[in-house]
Amino acid sequence: SFLLPTPADSLLILEAGVGTNEKPLYDGTNYTFPDTTKPAGIAELMENSFVNACFQLREGFVDVLKMFVSASIAGYEFGFPIDEIAKELDECPNQTANRPLMDEEIKLRRAWYCVVYLTLATFGHPTKASSIVDSIPDDIRSEYGGVIERAVETQKKGIAVSNEELLKQSDTSNLSPMEMAILSQSIRVITLTFTVLREAQEARVEDVAPPTPPIEGAF
Repeated sequence: SFLLPTPADSLLILEAGVGTNEKPLYDGTNYTFPDTTKPAGIAELMENSFVNACFQLREGFVDVLKMFVSASIAGYEFGFPIDEIAKELDECPNQTANRPLMDEEIKLRRAWYCVVYLTLATFGHPTKASSIVDSIPDDIRSEYGGVIERAVETQKKGIAVSNEELLKQSDTSNLSPMEMAILSQSIRVITLTFTVLREAQEARVEDVAPPTPPIEGAF
């Protein structure tokens, strides 16, 4: 059966910035990872994983979303500002959806990588450019700052961070169904950020990537 590369494996590839390292992606094809020492490479990985991550979420799987989170983490660690990532996404020639993304989809994608950046900044994760924290948009800080602070506090206490509990603690009284959906998915991105960091650290310590299950129903 086909095995998707683990997020830890993906993150280690991103850190290496190797553009000739081929790995099978979620559709089973070999994919040559771009030069991830540049914002364009990070943006390409985000583009290639975003749409398929949305499809997987409907089925309850998060393998490809972890790939998106890994790319976002790498962008943060390299110190690429959010506006630069956004620019490269706008100019990315690939269209995984075989059409331009709708405004709602662009908003969701932006929320995801901005939430990863804010989570890492709040957590005190290292980056090559400390000024990157200033690139996090004010609207993201306003919308997600509180829930991210609670998630980070829980994580630092060594307690498992629950998506459901974080959502219950959030003020959702005035949210539209669309805004509620974006908040719910973005909270999942927050908790997955901690998961990807942990799995990457375990892979470094053990010098071996942990196994990952096959994507059920993918083939």
